Amino acid sequence: MKTASVMKRRDLLAIAAILATTTSLGAAETVQLSDTVIRRSQLSLGDPARFKRVFDRAKRGETIRIGFIGGSITAGAIASAPANGYAARVSDWWRKTFPKARIEMVNAAIGGTGSLYGSLRVEQDFLSHDLDAVIIEFAVNDAWTDQEPFESLVRHVLASSLDIAVMLLFMVYDHGGNEQEWQQKIGAYYDLPMVSFRDAVWPELQSGRLKVKDILVDIVHPNDTGHRITAELVTTQLDSLRNAEAIGASSPALPSPLYGNRFQNAHWIGATRLKPQNSNGWTLTRTDDPPPHALGPDIWLTEPGVETPLSLDWQGTGLVAVMWLENGDTNPVTLEIDGKPAQIITTQTQPRRNVVTVALDLPKGKHSFSINRKLGIDARPPFGLYGIGIIP
Repeated sequence: MKTASVMKRRDLLAIAAILATTTSLGAAETVQLSDTVIRRSQLSLGDPARFKRVFDRAKRGETIRIGFIGGSITAGAIASAPANGYAARVSDWWRKTFPKARIEMVNAAIGGTGSLYGSLRVEQDFLSHDLDAVIIEFAVNDAWTDQEPFESLVRHVLASSLDIAVMLLFMVYDHGGNEQEWQQKIGAYYDLPMVSFRDAVWPELQSGRLKVKDILVDIVHPNDTGHRITAELVTTQLDSLRNAEAIGASSPALPSPLYGNRFQNAHWIGATRLKPQNSNGWTLTRTDDPPPHALGPDIWLTEPGVETPLSLDWQGTGLVAVMWLENGDTNPVTLEIDGKPAQIITTQTQPRRNVVTVALDLPKGKHSFSINRKLGIDARPPFGLYGIGIIP
């Protein structure tokens, strides 16, 4: 499957990568951080106990798996080369700091996704790699969700192992905005180390000591210099954790949720595992633009002009639909649960994101789900279903 929208996204990334290269050549070595700037970024050490245990294992020469989950920034966009992304640079810090250890990097980031989608796929795509330390970055991708999916994601990671170490990272838009305020409250509640790129660079941008073009390619994606700065802020925090005293053994039990945890045990059912009862006019298709630039490698795609629903049965108490729904698609999409409309999606209600919570708090058991787009007279861009997230 090849569409104009996907090609535009790929072309944009390619152009931005060129820009990242050209804007970074002069700035990469000239933009240096003062101690004051670095200190601003170090929001909290949290309880260093989990990280200290990972460091001890690394010193002994064990295999350590470092995981990253977030949006396009964490995926490496739009660094001029994979090695210049902040995640790769942070992984290099681990290798240089612990030369006897075998350091493996797992990057599960997908561009344009927030913590809601992250909470659905965290077990399958992230924790299944038996990770030791992770960085979670969704502060510039969560404007279309609320606190519960992010907290559920954090809780799922922490609950997966008593020894897994978690750090939160907050990036920033060129206007200074992000979702740090409430994500930081969650991090503080679970006593996690936290680093803020925003708190480091935003005062510098406001004062004019730093220009947006020095660190960003566009409104949010770092150039090579921005990735280097991000990595420096994160590794400074890691060095502080190495030298800190552990407060005590981490409790095996998580506290009660601060905002909610209904998504904590969600699981993802991708397109190839869906078994529709009705799929007339829909085709299971392998995309030519897999993650990290698309929401999945496979999709149930409507054929041109089709208005028939895709229907399937599922078990649980809640459902999240992950769709291919173009930003400019003006045709309404109806999502039904048990034969009744649960959500009607339009460009007004969901202008930017394709991940939608269809239903929550249903009676536990078997339910039906259908998805259908009603075509109008306007353009009919591609439309499909990547999969569903099930709340047990």
